[in-house]
Amino acid sequence: MDDKIRQTLSLHQVSTSNYFNKNFLSVKIVGAQFHMLAVRIWVPTKKRWISLKEGNNFFKSKEMIHLALQCLYYVNIPIGVCVIQRGLGGKCHVYSIKEKRAEELPNVLQRRLEQIKEQSPFNSELTFGADVEGLLYHEKRKKYITASSLFKQNDRLGYDNAMIVRENKTKNHILELRPLPGKNGKELYTNLVLEYEKLLEVTRKYDLSVIGGANPVSSVMLGGHIHVGNKNLNFQVVRTLDLFFGIPMSLTEDQGAVQRRKTYGRLGSVKMNKYNGFEYRTLPSWIEQIPDMLPVFRWYCLLLKNAHLFQDGRLPSKLLNGYYTQNNKFLETEVKKVHGKALSVLHRPSHKEIANEFFELVLEKSVSNNKEFAGNML
Repeated sequence: MDDKIRQTLSLHQVSTSNYFNKNFLSVKIVGAQFHMLAVRIWVPTKKRWISLKEGNNFFKSKEMIHLALQCLYYVNIPIGVCVIQRGLGGKCHVYSIKEKRAEELPNVLQRRLEQIKEQSPFNSELTFGADVEGLLYHEKRKKYITASSLFKQNDRLGYDNAMIVRENKTKNHILELRPLPGKNGKELYTNLVLEYEKLLEVTRKYDLSVIGGANPVSSVMLGGHIHVGNKNLNFQVVRTLDLFFGIPMSLTEDQGAVQRRKTYGRLGSVKMNKYNGFEYRTLPSWIEQIPDMLPVFRWYCLLLKNAHLFQDGRLPSKLLNGYYTQNNKFLETEVKKVHGKALSVLHRPSHKEIANEFFELVLEKSVSNNKEFAGNML
């Protein structure tokens, strides 16, 4: 692995190692623009590589697979092989990353690659969805309440399957709100507010408050994921989201976001969904700010419908450093430039209006400009 790749990965809070430790859980993936072509899992107790099907019980391997695909994106390798190891304390590092040409792949993977190319573009209309996490806190009792005690796991108002250990007991604390999908930002927002109002009824009944943000307590990381259906996933689309959506939204995030960006909150955090699309997972939880989210959803949907208009350029190192260190004063200046870029490629007045509403919102809510919102907005 050359120094340039190491430096790029380091900017994204990803560590590297020259040593393959056979005592660590490892994954080796062959990926093509976020599409997984093949995967093998190294199991220390078996001292051999096994198939993904055999390794389904290794929950952490799924996170490692997503990280490996992200790493190929970070170093701009459209087709490549990446090996990730999970070391002491659960920290992951990259052991190797190599570019491949399509003709170098085994025949079965070449056919898989052709199938992926044939899937794009989808002819169906785009759909948009979301899921956002939160914690429930009882002010009088001064304790967090398990979401599983109030909601069913897979309902619109449900709970995440992540387990949190408290007082030597494992419980499902994390609430998850999942609205019906919509055909545009306004429809998604309307569906989201409907579920949010149901949530508020429950919290009022039991004297609870809803806590969002990136890292509200100890090791708990909360996310606010936004989905799209019938949209092919590739580097250009994700770079557009990172530059014109993820980085501007970072202005509104609390200090816990810096910690979350070392893992779940990295740029380029995406995951395929079952609706011929993907979810963008970079944002922390925005559950407390749902009433203000209409401009955010409208802009997200507009971006994805017009992603082809935006140039496919890698993000500068200074911008990446500003994001991962949450240098908001620097980011405010850069986001204003991004706003200008967006307006330069959008020609319809209605599209410019949507862009203006979004960028005005994030700059208004910027933590460095408005201390009142620090720790509250997103």
